Amino acid sequence: MTKTGRTTNYVNDLLKAFKVFFRYAFEEGYTDQLLTQKIRNVKGEKTIIRTFTEQELKQMINFYQGHDYLTIRNKVIMLMLIDKGIRLSELTGLTEEQIKYYYIIIRGKGSKERVVPKSPQLSKLLIKFQTVRKSYFAYKLIPDVLFLSKNAKPLTNTMIDRIVKDAGRACGVSADVRISAHTFRHTSENR
Repeated sequence: MTKTGRTTNYVNDLLKAFKVFFRYAFEEGYTDQLLTQKIRNVKGEKTIIRTFTEQELKQMINFYQGHDYLTIRNKVIMLMLIDKGIRLSELTGLTEEQIKYYYIIIRGKGSKERVVPKSPQLSKLLIKFQTVRKSYFAYKLIPDVLFLSKNAKPLTNTMIDRIVKDAGRACGVSADVRISAHTFRHTSENR
């Protein structure tokens, strides 16, 4: 199949389906041996994921300048993504209770918690953000999430990706880098 131009992911997906089917047939007694036991998945080429440069990271953090709620919120989000390599789902679910004096408790996949230290820059900006947030929503009933839209709704993954894309495009991030929140995870792995 690879010789006919099929990708390794496509071939491996088919193999997975066949393996599941033949395991079922074996467990139900339709065959006396597991026919797919010795078939290995096709090894694919490793794709190199281009990440942000140090200069691009600095420019993207500094893109959001100002003292209003939305600008400070966006800057904190950018810094959290860069500094912590946090997943989108972890960021959108973050509550004020998880923000401690020296660290942040991040609830990840499978309800696993991890404690990550805060950089001095992030600590200072979070204090400013929490103060501005409190006064911005002073007379509104708000959900128990840290990052909210201007209408007091929890931010979605798409909204956070938009914040990143706006900063990336404005800062002239290299065309071979995918401008997305997930790219920060690869960037922090390579730092």
